[in-house]
Amino acid sequence: MPEPRRNPRAMRAPTRAGPLGEAVWRAGPLATPLGPLYLEGTPEGLRRVFWYEGSLPPSPGLPPMARNWLEQLRAYFAGACPAMEGPLDTRPFTPFQRAVYAVVRGIPYGQTWTYGQVARALGRPNAARAVGHALARNPMPIVIPCHRVVAADGSLHGYSGPGGLQTKAWLLAWERRVCGSPQGNREPFSAPGV
Repeated sequence: MPEPRRNPRAMRAPTRAGPLGEAVWRAGPLATPLGPLYLEGTPEGLRRVFWYEGSLPPSPGLPPMARNWLEQLRAYFAGACPAMEGPLDTRPFTPFQRAVYAVVRGIPYGQTWTYGQVARALGRPNAARAVGHALARNPMPIVIPCHRVVAADGSLHGYSGPGGLQTKAWLLAWERRVCGSPQGNREPFSAPGV
């Protein structure tokens, strides 16, 4: 697969204060096949995961939770399938976003769900579009694996990270290659460049 194109909107430089005005920590860059990855958070937990081509200084004296998230993401790109566990700062999210993100975090490696399946899991079977809108605003790709959500016909639809659908396809192929299918069998890998 060719390298995903960079999405300038997804790569804007972050601020050093969270939306609620509190100080944030920043960790990174973590070298990934998709570009330099950064993490930001607050004392409450991880707030944002993002790719950025520029240079951003990390915070001095990272808290243990920051190091934990950084190690899990490093393991992910090294070919492991970490549980992606740790505190998340979900205060800026709406109650609906929190519910959507909780369901999506439960989708196992190597498996995809449709927007409609996520909506039904929420008890709101007619909310597939609202699920899509919530996932389009996901500030923590990979940790909240919105790339595992596909259209009703199984096609890839929407990914706001850099590279768009190419990145979504890359992440799904990577997970199937290194983590296997939901039945525990590793699937043949066909996406070149991974």
